[in-house]
Amino acid sequence: MSSKKITIDEAAEEFSGLVVEYPTWVKTVERIKKVVKFNGLRKAPEPNCILISGPSGAGKTTLYEYLESQYVDEDIEDLSDRVVRKVHWFSASLPTTITPPRIALEILRSLGVETISEYGVEARLYNALKIAGTRGGMIDELHNLAGEDHSIGKVHAARGWIRDLVSKTKVMIIGFGTPDCHDIFLNEPQVRKRFPHVIQLESFQFPVNSNSEFMIVLAAFEKEIGSHGVLVANESRMNDDFIARFFAATGGSINAMKNIYETAYMNALFSDGRLDNDKFIMTCDELSISTSLTGSDNPFRLSPEACRNVIGSASKKTTLRGWEQ
Repeated sequence: MSSKKITIDEAAEEFSGLVVEYPTWVKTVERIKKVVKFNGLRKAPEPNCILISGPSGAGKTTLYEYLESQYVDEDIEDLSDRVVRKVHWFSASLPTTITPPRIALEILRSLGVETISEYGVEARLYNALKIAGTRGGMIDELHNLAGEDHSIGKVHAARGWIRDLVSKTKVMIIGFGTPDCHDIFLNEPQVRKRFPHVIQLESFQFPVNSNSEFMIVLAAFEKEIGSHGVLVANESRMNDDFIARFFAATGGSINAMKNIYETAYMNALFSDGRLDNDKFIMTCDELSISTSLTGSDNPFRLSPEACRNVIGSASKKTTLRGWEQ
């Protein structure tokens, strides 16, 4: 957070880089760091791995990028006969069309090994991880390893690949994915044994109060913007009507919350310098938010009561789904 006079460009950049450490976030990061530390101290034949799952917008990518900044690094070790690139942690994000051999190639590239042939690629990967002294790796969109259709054959191949990666390299894996990962990976005993730590991220829930995590994040956005001191006017928003519209706009997704606030702030910074309701109307006209509870309707053009009704209906559906399960 800035304590000196900053420019509009600097204000936009600082807000964009803001990570709000709300209670669940702090507990999650502390838990992950504890497991990483314990793996370094344990004498077990294999490390304990972590699976982090959650719906779209629950903060998986933000957490992935934060942990990437904390762990992914490399250095050069000058041996008597050669120079070795040491990569203590690797990171890889899987596209929807990935296959086990292709992900092996992607990880090899992150280790600085350029190769195009898929022949024997797993063995080359295992050897490269050993040479690089790799202790851990983060894999985002892990569910994509089973393909878009999650066919029995692809699920079986995905399970075998992640199981062998851990057992043959002794590298700790932190996997990120949708709730589908539970069926894809954790229903297989040998994979579940290697992923004893399962963290489920969720979107924020309604109703909210001053101590709820939704409001903690909202207050952090307001505090950050206020600290910049670059707006001509900053309309007060911490009221029930704004909160109802904002929750309806985001569905409680922290990613959507950040996206809407950041865009509204940018619209204010680079126009008249006023962060008011019109900027949120403009922002929700511009953005397509997949977690919005109002569909194609802009919640900032609806009445607060209409938004509350939509939120209530969505909450009932969530409760019924949980009861049915």
